[in-house]
Amino acid sequence: MVPATRLYERRLGRVIQECLAARKELLLEMGGLDRAPALATVRARRLGERFLTRFAALRREIEVTPVPSGGTRCQGALRRWIDLHVRACDALARLGFGSDLRPIGAAARYIGDARLAAREFNRAHRVFAAPLAA
Repeated sequence: MVPATRLYERRLGRVIQECLAARKELLLEMGGLDRAPALATVRARRLGERFLTRFAALRREIEVTPVPSGGTRCQGALRRWIDLHVRACDALARLGFGSDLRPIGAAARYIGDARLAAREFNRAHRVFAAPLAA
C-alpha cells in the first residue's frame, strides 16, 4: 500500500469513528426530546448548536485531507454523509422560541437521508479498498 493511501485510510478511519460516535450521541439525545415537551425547542436548539460544531469540524478535517488516486468517490460520499448531519444540526440550532417543531422533523429527515449516503460511502470504500487488500 502506498504511504499516502495508508495515511488517508488511517485518517479516514479516525474521522469515521468520530462521526459515528457523534451520530450515536446525537440520536440518543434527540430521542429524549419528547420527555419534556415544554422544553423541547430549547433543548433541541442547544443540541443542534453543540453537534453542529462537532460535525462541522469533522467536515473541515475531511476537506483538508489529501485524497489519493481513486479515492474521490469515497471522499465525496463521506462528505455528503457529514453534510447531512450538519444540515440536521443546523435545523435544530435554528429552532425558534415558539411551538413550531417542524425543524425537528426536518433534522430527522436529514439524518434518515444520511443512511443512504452511508450506503453510498460503503460501496465506494469497498471499491477503493479492494485493490489495496489484494
